[in-house]
Amino acid sequence: MATKSATAHAAKRKEPKAKGGKTKPAARLKKAARPAKAKVSAAGGREWCEAWQVRDKRFVELFGPATPKGGVLGPEGECSCAKARNNKELYVGQYGPRIGRVGWLYTTHGLSVQSVAGSTRKTRQELLLNWADRDAKIACQILKFFSQTMLDSGAPLTVGQLFPPEACTTLKSSGFAAWLVGPGGLPGIDRFADEPYGNVFLSLQGVTEAEYQFAQKVRADLADGRIVLLHALQLANVFPVSDVNRSCLTRRGDFNRIWENAFRIARELRAKAGQNPAQ
Repeated sequence: MATKSATAHAAKRKEPKAKGGKTKPAARLKKAARPAKAKVSAAGGREWCEAWQVRDKRFVELFGPATPKGGVLGPEGECSCAKARNNKELYVGQYGPRIGRVGWLYTTHGLSVQSVAGSTRKTRQELLLNWADRDAKIACQILKFFSQTMLDSGAPLTVGQLFPPEACTTLKSSGFAAWLVGPGGLPGIDRFADEPYGNVFLSLQGVTEAEYQFAQKVRADLADGRIVLLHALQLANVFPVSDVNRSCLTRRGDFNRIWENAFRIARELRAKAGQNPAQ
């Protein structure tokens, strides 16, 4: 009897009391297990983080402070700050207007160190989108689309590459029918160095249906219609800003003059490159 009583008494003493004398349920005594912190122990993880830090510093030098400060945007435009540098995913930097730059600038942050499909070869490219208004959601959607297109195809984007309307159906909400790839587009950032090798910036430019059709009508034996369109957008002071509220080039009173000058520039560039326009 004495043994049973002692055992019962010991068991009672082990049960913790909550306020008011009530016994706490055993299940509530256990603290929820915290998820383990991500460790960057592998060499690849360390390299990724180091490249991120160098690239992020370089981006601030080129574009100014990011918005939100020290953060980046996820694929859907959501804010994703400190954790991003440990995840090998596509992120976007958002930079506000500043002297010499119109509108908001969005750039991929880490695309240059992503591997293309079926290879360990890095893309060595970062994509820029100079959007007239602040719209993180649509900007991230556009950059995600072209980044994934590049990674899936295994081929880098090239200046003058023109994506037709049928290839951009998922981007209809952007307000543009087609998209054109251009050079870095901003002074001093055609190339940048965030690692031992140089990476290239490429700009994405929204194009109207009429502009796309005009480029298609250029005879290939005379000039590359895509390059003519690119220079026409530059001469018209449209490139590199994508503004859905701008007038279509074909509706401008000076369109013929702009197109003729762009056509001449494209032919001259082809001749310098050693390509005979008559071929």
